Amino acid sequence: MNKREKAKLNEYLILEVLNIQKWMREFELVILSGMSLPMVRRTCIRLVKDGDIIRHRHPAGYFVRLTKNCAAKIPDGQSCYKSKLPKTWRHDCLAIQALGYIKKTREAEINIPNFVIDISTEAAIRRRRQIGKIPDGQLEQIGCALEAEWAKKVGVPMQYQSESICKTADEGFDTVVAYPYTPNLEGTINHERTITNSLRSVYGKGEMQGVKLLRCYFDSRLDMQHVRPSKFEEIAVPRFISNSNAPAVTEDIKESGWFE
Repeated sequence: MNKREKAKLNEYLILEVLNIQKWMREFELVILSGMSLPMVRRTCIRLVKDGDIIRHRHPAGYFVRLTKNCAAKIPDGQSCYKSKLPKTWRHDCLAIQALGYIKKTREAEINIPNFVIDISTEAAIRRRRQIGKIPDGQLEQIGCALEAEWAKKVGVPMQYQSESICKTADEGFDTVVAYPYTPNLEGTINHERTITNSLRSVYGKGEMQGVKLLRCYFDSRLDMQHVRPSKFEEIAVPRFISNSNAPAVTEDIKESGWFE
């Protein structure tokens, strides 16, 4: 494959991802396309010049989306050229970052030459089916689903999610629950306590099989606001966590929009 053919393939990969995802940040395009960040940026700039995508500058990075004309040229093409950046963009970015980490670690554990795990995002799964609870992502070759938490989910929605996760685990599938883990940042949500206690209320106190938690670390408030995790840590589901360990969410944190 020569350079021109490789460039066209890169363009096709990005357009294919954008047709499914609508809005995408270039950092997450790296994960879904399998390209390096410099290559993604060069390809996106080229697509902007060709009139195929729109590239928006944002404090958290560049976001891209299809133009109306480009969407019209793609089979089942969909454009969101009139829509604003969705409020769930932080959740969506965290989910893809987590999927990228899990993919990398599982491929290393399996250690089979040329074995590649494909990522299915929530948007991709939703296009294939409309019934049942749709996870925030899947790694289908290894039967692993992802649930990502950003906003503070409580009450019935959290109970429903925990019941769904435990049912999936009973059926022999793995689920990883990813969330911001910021014990060093006062005033942030203690997702680990909420998720753990909800899962334990459904499953009980025994060792949970088929369910893992994924701590997504952020070194600063700005890194969290821009969804730039510094590292990931996969852990077993702990025992019940006392409410006294949960830091309060202050009004300035609520107003910041970190967990919209």
